[in-house]
Amino acid sequence: MTVHILVASSATINVELVKSAVALRDYIVIPASNMALALFLAHKNFPELIVSDLQLTDGSGLRFLTEVKDDPVLSLIPILFLIDQTDKARQMTFSPEPDGIIYCPIEPEDLFAKIDSYVQKRLRNKIQRMEESPE
Repeated sequence: MTVHILVASSATINVELVKSAVALRDYIVIPASNMALALFLAHKNFPELIVSDLQLTDGSGLRFLTEVKDDPVLSLIPILFLIDQTDKARQMTFSPEPDGIIYCPIEPEDLFAKIDSYVQKRLRNKIQRMEESPE
């Protein structure tokens, strides 16, 4: 099964980091440089995971998070934020909460482990829902 990961980031380096982290797996990285495109691509591709920056070219990652979590179709997709290590000390409040936070810099192998754990959990949940749904 091919896994789709949407990366909402205006920073090319973050998209490349995710691509290098999942390069050895059958994961397809779908880049989106702004919130509008990310929402469109999320609806079009229904990815197994969304990785987002806090800042996008047309809005904030926090607004993007709210849009996804308020959407009944997209709300089941886990969202991870890529946050610069220097922002780790800042007190950040999220409403709604992201499913996870990844602090950068991070080694591709460590990033893959974090991404893969969310992808595998999402795939298990999808299979479980399929088994429970009546035919």
